Amino acid sequence: MSGTAHLAGVLAGRKYPGLKVVTEFHPGMGHVDVVGTAVVRGLRTLYAR
Repeated sequence: MSGTAHLAGVLAGRKYPGLKVVTEFHPGMGHVDVVGTAVVRGLRTLYAR
């Protein structure tokens, strides 16, 4: 299990009020490759209606 998957599981399991955990994995892509995608999807998640 990756560190990211573990952290997402821990946060979701604690059921903090108002916290929605959204986790995405991008196989075959590195940190630099996903920056644009992560920013756009993060903003869409934050400002979704």
